[in-house]
Amino acid sequence: MNVLIGIGDPLSQLHPTAAVVVGLIKSVVAVFEKQKLCYEKLSGLFDRMASLLPCFEQMKSLKNFGNVQQAIELILAHMEAILKAVLNHSTFNSLKQFLDFIVSSPQADQFSDLSDKFDKLLVDYNTALQLDMAIVQDQLLKNATQSQVEEALQKLKYIEVIPGNGCLENTRVSILADIEDWAQKDLKQPVLWLCGPAGTGKSTIAATVALKFEDSKTLGAFHTCRSDDKSLRNPLQLWRNICHMLAVVYKPFGLKVAEVIQSDSYLNSGTGTIHVLFQKLFKQPLAMLDADPLQSLVVVIDALDECGTEEDRVQLITCLLELTKLCSWIKILVTSRNNAEIQEHLKGCAHQIVLDTAQSCDDVETFIRSKFINFQLSDAAILQLIKAANGLFIWADTAFKCLKESLDCDSTVQLLLESQGSGSSGVYKQLYNLYHVVITSGIGNSSTNLMVFKKVISAMLLVAQPLSVSTLAKLTQCKLNIVEKIVKRLHAVVMISSDETVRILHPSFAEYLLNEQNHSGRQYWIDNYSGHNILVDRCFDILKKELKFNMYDIPSSYILNKDVEGLEEQKYNSGLLHVHYAALFWTFHMQECKQMTVKQEEELLDIFGGPHTLYWMEVLSLHDKIYDALRGIQGIQQMK
Repeated sequence: MNVLIGIGDPLSQLHPTAAVVVGLIKSVVAVFEKQKLCYEKLSGLFDRMASLLPCFEQMKSLKNFGNVQQAIELILAHMEAILKAVLNHSTFNSLKQFLDFIVSSPQADQFSDLSDKFDKLLVDYNTALQLDMAIVQDQLLKNATQSQVEEALQKLKYIEVIPGNGCLENTRVSILADIEDWAQKDLKQPVLWLCGPAGTGKSTIAATVALKFEDSKTLGAFHTCRSDDKSLRNPLQLWRNICHMLAVVYKPFGLKVAEVIQSDSYLNSGTGTIHVLFQKLFKQPLAMLDADPLQSLVVVIDALDECGTEEDRVQLITCLLELTKLCSWIKILVTSRNNAEIQEHLKGCAHQIVLDTAQSCDDVETFIRSKFINFQLSDAAILQLIKAANGLFIWADTAFKCLKESLDCDSTVQLLLESQGSGSSGVYKQLYNLYHVVITSGIGNSSTNLMVFKKVISAMLLVAQPLSVSTLAKLTQCKLNIVEKIVKRLHAVVMISSDETVRILHPSFAEYLLNEQNHSGRQYWIDNYSGHNILVDRCFDILKKELKFNMYDIPSSYILNKDVEGLEEQKYNSGLLHVHYAALFWTFHMQECKQMTVKQEEELLDIFGGPHTLYWMEVLSLHDKIYDALRGIQGIQQMK
C-alpha cells in the first residue's frame, strides 16, 4: 500500500483522476492505521488490566500500604468503567465490527480518554507504592531502633510494681481532689509529700492516684518500696525502675537513656551509688533531650520510709529535688511516714498533705459501714468497731478480713472488741492488740502450733525477698500442708500475691512481731538475730546437700545461658528455687547476724573449700546474680 501511494503521488500530478484515486487510497490507509492503533491500544489496556488484578489482590491485604490501597481502589473503579463501556457495544458480532464502529464514531474519543486515564492512574499507583515503601522502611527503622532501646532497657533489670486496690468510692474525696489540683495547676512546688502514721491509707491513696494518672496518660512512673523485699527496698532499684518506666512512657527520653546504657559498662554491672546512678540515668539523658513532652508526667513513689537506710533516703530526696529542677515536665508524689530525716529535707520544699487518724474517722466509718454490711452485725456492734478502729484504715481492713472467714461473726466481733482494753500500749495499741487476736485465733494455744508458727512466720518476715509457699516449706523444713495452713489461718495479715509469693500485708504487722516491747507476757515475739542465724544454717545445709554439677540438666556446658532453650521455664519449674535462694542470700542473713559462729565458719570452709564453689557459681550465673553475690561476699569481708 505504501508503495502504491509512493507511485500515486507523481501520477496524481499528471492526471486529475489519479489524484482522486490516490486521495481515496490515503483515506483508506488512515482508517486502517487508526483501527490498528485503537486495536493495539485496547488490547494492551485489557492485557495490563488482566496482569494487574492478581497483584492488586495481594496488595489489598497488606497493612501499612494505605496510599497504595487507595490508588488500587481508583484503578479498579476505572476498570469497571472501561468494561461497562465495552459491554454497551456488545451487540457487534466481532471485535472488527466494534473497532470499525468506534473508529468511525465519537466513541473512539471516549475509549481513548479511558485508556489515557488508566495510564495516569497507573503512574499514580507507582508513586503511591514508592511513598508507602518509604513509610514502611522508615517504620522498620523505627522498630529496629525501638528494639535496640528495649534491649538496652533490659539491662536496668526492671522489676514490675503494680498499684494495689484504690480507695473505696466516696472516701478520701478532698485529699484526692487536692492531689489532682496539685498535679494540674501547682507550678511552684513540683513535689508533693503525703505523710502520716502507719495504717492511715497512704498506699491506697498512692494506688488510686497512680491508676487515675495512668488513665489520663500522665503517669510517668510508679514504684512502691517494701521493707520485706530486698530488691524493692533497694534505693538503686528505685532509680532503675523509675528510669525504665519514664523511658517507656516518653520515648525520646528512652532513646537517650539507651544511648547512655549502651556506651557505659558501669550501668551493666548492676552496681553503683545513688548519686552516680542518678547522674547516669537521669542527668545525662535529660541534657541530651531536644524537646519536652507536651504535658507534665507524675512519678509516684510510695512508702519512701521503707527504702534503704536513713542516709540513703536523704540522698534520694536530694536527687529527687534536683530532678524537678532539671526538667519542668516531671512532678513527684512521695508517700511516707513522718520520719525525721524525710521531714527535714522535704519540709518547705514540697506541697505537704498530712494524714492523721482524726481526719480519717469519717472515711473509716464509711469503709466499715460499706464493707461489713454482709456480716449482719447490730448497729451497736458497728459503732463499737468504728470506735475501735479510731481512724486507722489498716485496723478496719484487718478486722474485715477476720470476719470474712469467721463462722461466728458476733463472737469474733466480741473478741476483737475485748482485745482493745489490754495488751500493748502506745500509738498503735489498738492495731497491735488486733494482731494478737488474729494470731491467737489462727494458731490456738498449742505449744507445738506456736513453735511451728514462729518458725514459718520468722522466715516470712526475715527472708530477703518474698518466697512461694513451697519454697518457704523447703527453707524452713516444714511440711508443705503445714505452711499452707498457717498462711490460710493468717489470711487477715498475710497474702499470696499474683506471683504466688507469700507477703506480709502491712509493715506494721512485722513491726509488731519484731519489737520485744510489744510482747510483755506474750509468746509471739520474733527474735531478729536468732531468726537470721537459723536461716544462715538452713542455707548452708541446703547448699551442702543439694548443690551439684549441672543442676538444671542443660545439654551442654558450651552453650551460652541466653542460648539455652527453655532455660527460664526450667529454672522456675525445677523445684530448686530454695537452692537458688540459699546460694544468693546466705550472705545477706549472715550480715544481719553481724558475726559468724564457730560452727558457721567451719560450714563455710567445708562448702566452699571444694567443687561446691563451682556448682554455686553455676547457679548464680544461670540466674544472672554473679554481681549480687560478689557484693554479698564483700559485705561479709567488711563484717569480719
